[in-house]
Order: sequence, then structure tokens, then C-alpha cells
Amino acid sequence: MGNRIEISPGVRLYYEDKGDGDPVIFIPGWTFTTEIFEHNLDKLAETCRAIAYDPRSQGNSTVTESGNNYAQRGEDVANFINALDLKNVVLVGWSLGAYDSYAYLSRYGTKNIKAFVSIDMPPKGIKMAEDDWAEGARDEIHDLISRIMQPDQRELMQGYARFMITREVSDEETDWVLNQSLKTPAYIANLLIADAALLDYSETARHLDKTIPVLHVIREDWSPIALQWLKKNTPSAKIAVFGGHMMFWEFPDQFNKAITDFLATI
Repeated sequence: MGNRIEISPGVRLYYEDKGDGDPVIFIPGWTFTTEIFEHNLDKLAETCRAIAYDPRSQGNSTVTESGNNYAQRGEDVANFINALDLKNVVLVGWSLGAYDSYAYLSRYGTKNIKAFVSIDMPPKGIKMAEDDWAEGARDEIHDLISRIMQPDQRELMQGYARFMITREVSDEETDWVLNQSLKTPAYIANLLIADAALLDYSETARHLDKTIPVLHVIREDWSPIALQWLKKNTPSAKIAVFGGHMMFWEFPDQFNKAITDFLATI
């Protein structure tokens, strides 16, 4: 079991904290929880202080009526770091958890940040140009937002669970992923997707490339467009390509090694 810490009045975040050394903070993606890193924290805690937390309105953290946007979640990152008095932080954001990190970095810069790892997340929500690496076209994002609020939300999330893992997924595994996600109310899940769709952290990504060590871990199926964008815009970043969207869970040995090797270089 983990702990809970108050980061602002009435908002308590659940977190897990293992190991010693410079802190490496793992932030789960849209609607997910610290459970998603079940194959990573213990192993990485052998060489660093591995921390993961449930963002507001996700998992075992406080569900709030307001503040369910990435500007506020960037503030939450800052408040979490300050509450635990963390120094020389490595931020690791999976999927939209990378936007929590980008929001923090775009406002506060890299003064207390040692490095950044983005797990399978482009810095831009909506694809506007042919060479954009983005989450999706406008119509695709609109369709997702519409489906989240429909009665088939459970079916939507089951499909999402199967998309994220490259091998055949058992019903038990699908339910495990689904039960994490459904802890976030549908209207909040929708707010987060709608907010993320309008964001563009491309300039922040370019700036980070010149400022601190950065690693992008990318899934195989969209690696051509991702690599094209990254090599053009963030030429100093390190890149690892394998698996699907949950490669850290499906291929933990390969992922943990990629993180450990990266940390050894900074």
C-alpha cells in the first residue's frame, strides 16, 4: 500500500515511493493509476527512488469537481514535488501523463528537473499538418469525446485496453485495465481529453531538447511519423522503439533497461 499527501486544500494524491537516490516520478496516463507500473517500480527502485502517483480524479486520489485540466495538473506536479521536498527530479509521463509534465515544465522550467521521459505521447493533440506527430485528426478526437459520454463507455474502454497491448489480451487482463480506468468519472475523462486536444507543447519539447536530457519511448506502429518529427525537432533526444502503448507493462525487462540505461547517462 502507498501513502496519501495533501498538495492543496482538499486535494490528496495517492502515491507509492520505493528505493533511494534521486527521485524518478512516474505519472500514469488518462484515467489510469499507479497500478499500471506494477512491473516497473520495484525493479527501478534498485537503482533510484521510484515514485508514482495517481493524478487528481484518478485512482485513489481525490476526485475534484474543478481543476480537471492540464494547466492545473501541472500545478499539481509542482505541489507534489514541493510537498515531498524532492530535488533533482526525473519526470516520467506515460501517454497523457506526459502532458502533466509538459504543463509543469512549460510554467516552471527545468530548475529542479534533472531529465524528462515521455512514454508514447506526441506533444500535440490534433494533427494539423501532414508531418505532424499528434494524437489524432480533429474528427478522430471529436469521435472519442462523443463516445466517452455514451452508454457504451465500458465497451470503449475495453477496446482501448486491447489496443494498448500488442498480444492477445485475456478477459482478466482487460477487466484489470478497465477497472483502473473506470475509477475516473466519465465527465472528467471527457474534460481531460477535450483539454488535451487543444494543447500543443511542441515548443516546450524543442526547448527541453536544448536544456535537459530527454528520452522518448515510442510504440512501434506509429514510430515512422514519430521518429521523423523527433529527429527534426528534438535531435538531441534519446529514443527507444518497441511494443505497443503499454510497452512498459507488456515488455517490462526491455523498458526497465531502457530507463536504467538512460538514467546512467545523466
